[in-house]
Amino acid sequence: MLQVIYNCMYAFHMPLFFFLSGLLFCKAYCMNTKNVKSRFSKQCLNIVWIYLIFSVVQWCFKMYFADSVNKSFSVSDLELIPVKPMKPYWYLYVLFFYYIIYHLCYKKIRTDILVIVSFIIGIAGSFITIKLIFPVYELTYYAVFFALGMYYADSEIIKALTAKIFNKYIYLLILVLISISALAYTAYNGLASNYPVKFLTAFICTVTTILVFENIIMLGRNKFFELCGRYSLEIYVIHCFITAGNRVILPKLGITYFALAFIINLIMAIFIPILISLVLKKLKLYKIVYKPASYLKIRE
Repeated sequence: MLQVIYNCMYAFHMPLFFFLSGLLFCKAYCMNTKNVKSRFSKQCLNIVWIYLIFSVVQWCFKMYFADSVNKSFSVSDLELIPVKPMKPYWYLYVLFFYYIIYHLCYKKIRTDILVIVSFIIGIAGSFITIKLIFPVYELTYYAVFFALGMYYADSEIIKALTAKIFNKYIYLLILVLISISALAYTAYNGLASNYPVKFLTAFICTVTTILVFENIIMLGRNKFFELCGRYSLEIYVIHCFITAGNRVILPKLGITYFALAFIINLIMAIFIPILISLVLKKLKLYKIVYKPASYLKIRE
């Protein structure tokens, strides 16, 4: 059961993350030109800081609880974080590069061309079979999803087209059924290593998820999802500590039933990061942890 859930989640959850990242990046730093240089520079600095601080904190936890972790770390892992990101914070590392690269490309290259180029780069990256320190595969594979997010944000044509077509729920239902079929195949056959199959599954499920939330009002305007969206960064960077700890703590408390353990983990992984953020805001430490660049004066 755990493997089935793992296969379904990992088939598209990170492509979805990078699609949304590209969409928000384009709206915030490409389409909105007000104080863009200052805001963009600060956000890049924030990403670097968050990546470094949480990588160091995770390394400390891994070293201290070495007997309880899946993979032990060494001093060399800490020394290599400028070129070899620790899991699970590789996505921040990759996100920083995307911010720099696509910000430079936006005014020079159309977003549809960026999607095509990124897709070709992803195909090329799939042929790299040797294990490298630098996360080349992650940088190449997820680039197309970041570019697709930018294209979706930037393209009035596609937004008008989807608004026109997907008002009819039959088309949305077809997409959902296709996505469920793709996930069912992935769940029982494992994550695809073949690039076309892997990309197609991720693409279909990502697009379907976006359209479902955009067209079903009860989801798009749901207060719970809005809360999760507001604190998505905090949930992303802290949830791994909670789930890792619960893997040891819950069995000791006698909680071994899968469904119950899953629900407890899910609730704690969402609400504890939010609670920590609220406490940090109350103590006026939030910006120090998540937005240190806000203290810097960067001229336009």
